[in-house]
Amino acid sequence: VKHKLINHGWLSLVSKKMFPFGLELMAEIRKNFNEDTIHEHGNDCVDEAYRSLKDNKALEASFLGAIENLDVESLEMDLATKKWVYEGLLKKAFHSRAGATFDK
Repeated sequence: VKHKLINHGWLSLVSKKMFPFGLELMAEIRKNFNEDTIHEHGNDCVDEAYRSLKDNKALEASFLGAIENLDVESLEMDLATKKWVYEGLLKKAFHSRAGATFDK
């Protein structure tokens, strides 16, 4: 429960058009960071898992594609802003999942 307070996570509702990306993101996080990778990589497990996520260009492309499908005129952002949003979302989702994994 402590990680929920630190992460300010609690409940988030995902837009229907962003849901496939959300599933893909969480699947990648679980693949790169789980009990097995903790035992395998020890103290470096968090850094290695997060670096692997940041380097995943297919995941980033999936996010950028999902953003384009939102059809929200007020959402016109340049690429740098979209990537900034992506990195923030990636970090938040990763920290939330990492906290839940360590709580096990």
